[in-house]
Amino acid sequence: MNMEPRAALTRPAARILWIARGVCLLALAGTLLGLLAWCRLKGWSHDEVENIHAGWLVYKGQVPYADFFHHKPPFYWFFISLYYRLAGENLAVMLWARHWMLATFVLAALFTFLVARELFDEWAGWAAAGILVCNALIHYPAIEPREQGWMLAFLMMGLYVYLRAWRRAFRPRDGLLAGLLLGAAYALHPRAGYPILALALGTGFRCQFQTGWRVVGERKAALALLALAFLGVAAIPYILYGKEFHHLLYRVSLAVAPEDRFPPWGLLKNLYFSTYAIMPFALLGLAACAADLAKKGERQWAAFCALVFFTLANLQIISNPRAFVQAFYSAGPFVALLCAAAVHWIGRRLTAAQTALGVACLVTGGFLSNVNPSYWTAPDEYAQAERRARYLLEMIPPGERYLGMDAHPIFRLDGSRYWFDMNHVLRSLQLLDPTFRHDVVQELEQTRPYLLGEDVFGKADFDPVQKPRLETYVSERYQRLPNAPFFIRKDALSPDRAP
Repeated sequence: MNMEPRAALTRPAARILWIARGVCLLALAGTLLGLLAWCRLKGWSHDEVENIHAGWLVYKGQVPYADFFHHKPPFYWFFISLYYRLAGENLAVMLWARHWMLATFVLAALFTFLVARELFDEWAGWAAAGILVCNALIHYPAIEPREQGWMLAFLMMGLYVYLRAWRRAFRPRDGLLAGLLLGAAYALHPRAGYPILALALGTGFRCQFQTGWRVVGERKAALALLALAFLGVAAIPYILYGKEFHHLLYRVSLAVAPEDRFPPWGLLKNLYFSTYAIMPFALLGLAACAADLAKKGERQWAAFCALVFFTLANLQIISNPRAFVQAFYSAGPFVALLCAAAVHWIGRRLTAAQTALGVACLVTGGFLSNVNPSYWTAPDEYAQAERRARYLLEMIPPGERYLGMDAHPIFRLDGSRYWFDMNHVLRSLQLLDPTFRHDVVQELEQTRPYLLGEDVFGKADFDPVQKPRLETYVSERYQRLPNAPFFIRKDALSPDRAP
């Protein structure tokens, strides 16, 4: 929304605004097309294979946390399992999941535009969308299949519905829709809790300093529906999985051993010092919002919302003991929102046409900074990863199991209940309960994997005492394949396959 009226536009000025909109749209589309091309070239990451495989386990009827133990929320795996129900078991699932991830990124960018437009004005919205889409730091998680994609899309939709309705007539249907969207975001990943808390603080600020708390009473029906919808959706995983879900998300994920921690400072430096346009606009946005807090009216509330969203987004990163790039992905829209405050501050001192041209140049610069040859002409690491997965699928008969650390056949069962992040999870469980023990060798004797990756010994790093036992067990029961980084179970060797 425009919080201050502008003079009526002349026809040439109106034409400039439409040209600027077209330039912004083309620049954003060009950046997103680059990411679309990269979906088919980028190699497969650890987390991508992890989620695609977990979706396959769900498709096969396994129950998260009961049949396999993993420290991530489960809903995204049910979404991935839909592919297998529709198209069967095939490795095209990776490209399908990446395309959906990119679609959720487009949704998040669209609603970042709408939130910034609601708080500031249209050109602040274009700037916010441009700074988000052109943020190279979050391009990896923008296409890698993770639960954060749908979480962020639902979150930004819920924030927009709430902010727009709260400024107008907060009707029961607005509360219901906002509650469903925000509840879905939180159920997908509790990282959504930080911006939801920021939204609550923004509402409290408006009631305390602008409208008075009487509006809460006037809107009690809509707020009650919001609370019921949010709690109803957010509670679904707790109802399905009980204490185990709480234990995984809030205890295992926070009780991280020192060797498993990943501090945020390097990526924070990258975000604020190496990413296109963010540092100057974030600094100006902080100053502009601080100045606008002294004013009354909509500008004051918009400034407070931008500041509290930005602050809690950074707190989410800093408080995370494993602040990988996906934590920065979740913060991206709120960094862009603060930068939008700076654009709005500049725009108040310019004509509409000047502001539009400036924003068009800003977004075009973001596109040019992301004309990355690796997005279009990179070596086809995707095909290499796909060949490796096919190789493992051909080696391991259906119904047999595999255990390794890097490569994974995806459509075969695991040799351990803890499969991918065994060391991190087991060290966390030991921190929470010093009496906890997990015997890797005993588990392998029960599961009898057909094939082991040569890196399997790293699975016992959580307990140095077990590593020699694991080495002995593998040497007695398995034989290394020639010219391949794998061990095959000796009793599975046929005369024609004997190395």
